[in-house]
Amino acid sequence: MLNRIIRCIPGEPNAIEMEGDQRHSEIIVEQLGLSKAQAVATPRVKLKAEEVERLSESPLLSKEQTTLYRSLTMRGSYLAQDRPDINECTKELARHMQKPNEGDTQALKRLGRYLKGKPRGVFRFEEQEMPRSIDLYVDSDHAGCPITRKTTGGFVVNFGKHVVKTGSQMHSTVSLSSGESEFYQLVKGAAVGLSTQALMRDWEFELKIRVLSDSSAAKSFSSRRGCLLYTSDAADEEDSVDLGGRR
Repeated sequence: MLNRIIRCIPGEPNAIEMEGDQRHSEIIVEQLGLSKAQAVATPRVKLKAEEVERLSESPLLSKEQTTLYRSLTMRGSYLAQDRPDINECTKELARHMQKPNEGDTQALKRLGRYLKGKPRGVFRFEEQEMPRSIDLYVDSDHAGCPITRKTTGGFVVNFGKHVVKTGSQMHSTVSLSSGESEFYQLVKGAAVGLSTQALMRDWEFELKIRVLSDSSAAKSFSSRRGCLLYTSDAADEEDSVDLGGRR
């Protein structure tokens, strides 16, 4: 299990726990020299545009410091597979791996201080009735990057009451509204749901997919059942092509 720890709980025969290798957290804290540092409550803070610009102008790291930054960032990304709480943070750190500067090191050290206070993340799985659906919760942070104005989207896959997959990714396009960015993330969630459904189908379990979003605009967009394509600005019904929508 790639150094993951699987535990059977005494007195609870129908429950197990799984956690990633705690040693990765310890190495990050140790190599950043944070063994005696004070822990923080969050792995990352959202900065304003002025703060991001100021940090982006800080001096670049030396060759040795750059190697350390890249090594610890990738170690954090590996750990994030078992730690959904640092998924978004490590994604942001990885964006600056090409030319990291002192501002990026500050962000990495904040992750280290967070891991010092919370070195472990444990998944608990208990016996449950077979779920009727795969539930996906999706959300997005519209224009979360103050420089590129790109959106970060996240999703959580629930199998009954158990979390089985999480993710945080930056959208490749710039959304013009929060409704648009929420719709993109809803589509991403649906794609992840279809892949999970296919996996369960291979095991001969047929489950429905439910994608849950708090955006009424995204739900409105996704509920449309086609469109009417016109071939000219002044088209009549003879000039139109029905693509499965309602006239």
